[in-house]
This record gives sequence, C-alpha cells and structure tokens, in this order.
Amino acid sequence: MPTPYSIPLQPGWNLIAFPGHIEQPALKDVFSANVYTSIVLAYRDSDWVTAIWDDEWRGDLKQCEVGFGYWVHTRIHESIQARLTTLANCRPSLIDDWNLIGCTDRTFAPAGGTTSDLFTLDEYLEGLDWRVAYRFDGVAFRRITPRAGTPMRLAAGYWVFAGEDDPGAPPDMDWFLDSDTASRMGR
Repeated sequence: MPTPYSIPLQPGWNLIAFPGHIEQPALKDVFSANVYTSIVLAYRDSDWVTAIWDDEWRGDLKQCEVGFGYWVHTRIHESIQARLTTLANCRPSLIDDWNLIGCTDRTFAPAGGTTSDLFTLDEYLEGLDWRVAYRFDGVAFRRITPRAGTPMRLAAGYWVFAGEDDPGAPPDMDWFLDSDTASRMGR
C-alpha cells in the first residue's frame, strides 16, 4: 500500500531526492499540486536532463526515480506530496565524474542505530571510491570529504565526485548560482 511522503521546498533552488519508489513517477503527477514549481533538473551520465513547466512539463526529464538527486525551483514555500510504494533499499552506483545522487531509505543506518533519518555519507557510499561531495542547504553548499562522518538527510540530493581528476566544482552550476556562492565552491 502506498505511503504518503512530503518533501518541503523553499523559494528558490532545492536539492532533493525521493527516498522510495514513487507510485506515479511522471513529473505531471509528482508535481501536480506544485503550481509554483517551474524547473526540475537531473544530472545523469555526465549530462543535464531538464524539464520546464510551460502549461505542461517539457524537456527530456519525464519522471523522478529513486536514487537520483533533483534540483527543483519554486517561487514559494510548498511541499511535494508523493506516494511511495516502498522505501528504497539500494545503494547508488557512481561513474568517474560528478554524480547527482539521492539519499534513500534509512536502512543504511549503523546496526543498533536509532530511527533517525540521519546516517553518514561514508556509510551510504561504503565500498565506492569517491573524493568529495556537496550538499546544498538552501543557502550555501556544504563540502563533504570521505571519512568525515558527515550525517546525510533522507530525501536530500548530493553532488558526489568519483574519479582521479581534480573535481573542481560540480558541473555548470554558475548559471543559477550567484557569484558569491560560486566562488565559495572554488569556481
């Protein structure tokens, strides 16, 4: 039986994820009640996948999936009301580049952990070779390095870099960031 799940959005850009499989994953269904949400972006296989609201959702992004992160732009405080069929018990796979991943179900909490929605990025990405990650808190990016013990948040999206090269900042983010935020990220 599907479980209602709410993801709060604040005005501006939000980096979110869906912590489970969505009953109706099409953008028109996921964002049906979000009249002020106008842009949804994903980053898959080193390329942007986009959708823009123009009386209907247009673009190459057609649905939301568990395990991926999404940039969502809205003009007001509102919430996404999704119905999850199951919480996801999956780990992301990473390519040697930037990956926009989503934090899924809390079953990856340490053994004996609490029912809190917090666990660390190291636990979530255990066994994967990653160099740096960023979380966006609505105001600024927070840099996360391996073995830092940084708690993750359920339903949050994360930029994660895997590979040998110097990652710099996540890809092409300047087009929606102000110059101060971009400079704090090393661009």
